[in-house]
Amino acid sequence: MIKILDGWYFKIDEFQYVLVHEYQKAKGVFGKVGADSGEIVVKQDEVGYFRTVTAMLRRLAEILAREKVADGQIQTVRDYIDELERIEKKLHEICRGY
Repeated sequence: MIKILDGWYFKIDEFQYVLVHEYQKAKGVFGKVGADSGEIVVKQDEVGYFRTVTAMLRRLAEILAREKVADGQIQTVRDYIDELERIEKKLHEICRGY
């Protein structure tokens, strides 16, 4: 996998780019809903499949901006758009020279 940002990676196959979110969470106990075993496991979720790197990075920017909305850090449309543009610019700088 290729790292984009902390917790965000992508894989490539012959047809597409696969956006992957890697994170840690508490391991559950089999058969017990809501029970926690006390262990931490690393999970990987395939978030989306994209034909271009640009489309993949645009989707990642949307996800990161929406997380800030969910956290209460963004409360207006203007703030959301500004944050989306800031994140997209940051992602494009990471990929500069491609």
